[in-house]
Amino acid sequence: MEGFGKKSVDNLNTAIEKSRKISLDKFLYAIGIPEVGEGTAKLLARRFKNFDTLRMATIEELQEIDGIGNVMAIEIVKFFKNERNNKIINNLLREVQILNPVQQISNHELSSKKIVLTGALSKPRDEIKKLLESFGALVQGSVSSKTDIVIAGENAGSKLIEAKKLGITIWSESDLEKKVANLNNLL
Repeated sequence: MEGFGKKSVDNLNTAIEKSRKISLDKFLYAIGIPEVGEGTAKLLARRFKNFDTLRMATIEELQEIDGIGNVMAIEIVKFFKNERNNKIINNLLREVQILNPVQQISNHELSSKKIVLTGALSKPRDEIKKLLESFGALVQGSVSSKTDIVIAGENAGSKLIEAKKLGITIWSESDLEKKVANLNNLL
């Protein structure tokens, strides 16, 4: 292709090789299981830790996971029982390496807490989200009665108002930093 020199080819090959290693949650999201978004993919990866184990899961095992209901469980099982899906996945598995999920710190107060971030934060949201997830928290996009904690930065708006109405615990970013420092000291 015109304008595609050796450097461009090398960069493309490097990017292809790098993309062959993928986390379990990203793989699950990428294969397009009906009803499974990024958050559900993370729940599945945390629970099963292995693609083949998840692939063989029953509806009942899936329903044991908080956040996965009957419809979603049926869709997941149906997806993995589909012969065409399995053929495509098996071909794909020859080309990629699924990485083990990041080990989480467990048995502390952030584990399994549903947390919402709102307002302007001093660090990128993805960075804060990864930190919270490393402690086993579930980061959500919207406030509901099931939300445990809202971390509010400057100029927080409707999510903060909703959290106050529902009586949800509200932390500032400095509250989170203190909590994380305390949790790190316990390790």
